[in-house]
Amino acid sequence: MDLDCGICAVRGLAKSRGVRMLMARNAGFTFVEILIVAAIIGILAAIAIPAYNDYIIRSEVSEALIFLGDAKTSVNDFRSRWGRMPASNEEAGLRAPEELRGQVLDRFEIIDGTLVASMVVGRKRLREPLERTLTFRPWINTRVSGSPIIWSCGIADPGLTPDYATSGEVAANPLEDKYLPSNCRQ
Repeated sequence: MDLDCGICAVRGLAKSRGVRMLMARNAGFTFVEILIVAAIIGILAAIAIPAYNDYIIRSEVSEALIFLGDAKTSVNDFRSRWGRMPASNEEAGLRAPEELRGQVLDRFEIIDGTLVASMVVGRKRLREPLERTLTFRPWINTRVSGSPIIWSCGIADPGLTPDYATSGEVAANPLEDKYLPSNCRQ
């Protein structure tokens, strides 16, 4: 047997044993690597959970928009027939304010043509649910009779000409801007 071959065999054995030891040492994650991954997940959760809660509350507000949309039609019909805004739900042909309820909608009321939806949002998501209102105000052209009503959502000002005037105020305790539907945000 050749001496060089014997040394080669011993070196080969040593190399394979060293490779195996190196692989065994790097088979898992270190504590620092696990901490880094946990920190990244925590940061992502801290950002994602509040954003998701806001999204859920905005989707709950959409229930009130359904009632508001139907009531706009009733108010438009009343104004085109009588030439003025309805003072109450009864004049607009709607049920009493406390009878118009939904899962989120607590009360729906027409006050001199202004539509006010009182809601309790975030019952399932927040520790303390929010009691808020969403107001749709009618803007009427005072120079041109029979002109269409332009509706503004919440405190939004539609930026119309001075010929337009609104017939109502925003209800107390309005919904925060971040919870408003996209077409209602300023």
